[in-house]
Amino acid sequence: MLLSGGNIKTLKTKEKIAQAQEQFQNRLIDAADKTIEVHVGWRPETVFRTVNYISEYDIWTYSRLRDFNDNRYRNVFGIGKPVKGSAVSIDCLIAIPIDGIDRRIGGGFARDDDGNIFVFHRGKIGGGKKGVGKDAFFVHYSGGVQSIVDGDQSNRVVVIGRLDAPDLIEKVSSFVHEVRRIKDVLGVDEDI
Repeated sequence: MLLSGGNIKTLKTKEKIAQAQEQFQNRLIDAADKTIEVHVGWRPETVFRTVNYISEYDIWTYSRLRDFNDNRYRNVFGIGKPVKGSAVSIDCLIAIPIDGIDRRIGGGFARDDDGNIFVFHRGKIGGGKKGVGKDAFFVHYSGGVQSIVDGDQSNRVVVIGRLDAPDLIEKVSSFVHEVRRIKDVLGVDEDI
């Protein structure tokens, strides 16, 4: 996705990030047609959560603010309709810094010159395996990559979608499925 509004800059104030996170989370919840209680594998524990299932795209999601003074919102995604009470694995994580710019966190929100807000991902991939990381993600990623103004530097990211666009959920689903494909190619079971 190439943006037409000129520069796109990472949001860095706590208030703007919170507004964007709320809008993103609400779009995901509004798109869901079922809620299902499941056990989600979450390092180092398994947590019981109610996830939102979006049958049109066959993905489930939930969002939460991480405890323990962690500076991130967690937007968790999985593929396939979970069975109530079952254990499910996370296929994709779009974590967003709560305040400021933190390039160690995979996701973020950005604004273009026209005032449009986008969700993006830095391509951070876990796994602790040799040769697995951001570079490996971009080698295998089949979608478009964009440079954004990321504080005091320019960085390449995957711009997933505009928060108010009618096709946001479709684009999120495409990203989640692409992440799962890349993780399968790289043999990665960790969150991305």
